[in-house]
Amino acid sequence: MKYRTRKNLRIESRFFVRVCCCLPPIFGRKREPRDVFDEHMKKADELWKSPSGLKTSECKKIMKHIEKALEIAGTVEVDQEDIVRLWARKGSLFLTVYRRLDDALECYDKALSIDPGLAKAWINKGSHLLDMGKPKEAMKCIDTALEINPRYAKAWLNKGVALEQLGKPGKAIECCKRALKINPRYAFAGATMGAFLLKLDKFEEAMKCIDTALEINPISAIAWFYKGMALEGKGRHEEAKRCFNRATYIDPSLQKRIKISSD
Repeated sequence: MKYRTRKNLRIESRFFVRVCCCLPPIFGRKREPRDVFDEHMKKADELWKSPSGLKTSECKKIMKHIEKALEIAGTVEVDQEDIVRLWARKGSLFLTVYRRLDDALECYDKALSIDPGLAKAWINKGSHLLDMGKPKEAMKCIDTALEINPRYAKAWLNKGVALEQLGKPGKAIECCKRALKINPRYAFAGATMGAFLLKLDKFEEAMKCIDTALEINPISAIAWFYKGMALEGKGRHEEAKRCFNRATYIDPSLQKRIKISSD
C-alpha cells in the first residue's frame, strides 16, 4: 500500500492549483450591468442624503457614481425616473458646487427632455439663468415650476429674485411673503426679503425680517451680512462692523461683497 507523504501532498496541491487556474470560474460570475447601475444609484443616494451635508470630497464621489450610472444607463434598460434624477443632481452639483453654469444648464435640459413635469429641474434651471443675469428667461422657468407646484416655496422666492432684477422690488417682496406663508421657517426667504426692503430704505422692516431669519438660522452668513447693511443704513457703524465680522467668519467669500458695499 502506498502512503501519501508530505512531499506528495505538496506536489498534488500545486497540481490542483494549476489545473483550477486553467478552468473557467464556477463559483462566481460577472455582475450584471443592471446590478452595477443599482449599486452606483444607491451609493449616490446615500451620499446625497448624508446628514453631514455635501462636502467637496463627497461631491466628487457623488459625481463619480452619477457618471458611472449614466454610462451604464446607455446600455441597459433602467427606470426613466432614475435617469431624470441623475441628470438633475449632476446639474445641481455643476451649479452650486463647481459653478460650471453651462454644464449645469445642459444637465437640466436633458432631465427636462425626459420629464418636463419635474418642478425642481425648472427651478434649478431658473436659478442658473438668474446667475447669468437673465431674469426674463428665468421667469419662464420659474412660472412653469409654479404651474406644476403652486406651493413650491423656493419657486416663489426665486420669482421674487427675478422681479427684483427686473426692477420691481414691491412685487419681489410680495413673492417673498408667499414663500414665507408656505414655509414660515424659510430663513433664506426672510433674509432675502430683508435685503429687498433695504433697497427701499425701509431699514426697520428689513431688520425685523433679518432678525427673524437669524432666530431660525443663527449661522446664516448672508443674514448677518444683510443685518450689517441695515445697521449701516441706520448709522450704527460699530454694530454693523460686528455683523460683517460674523458674516465673514461663517463665509469668508462675503468679504468681497463687504468691500464693494463700503466703497
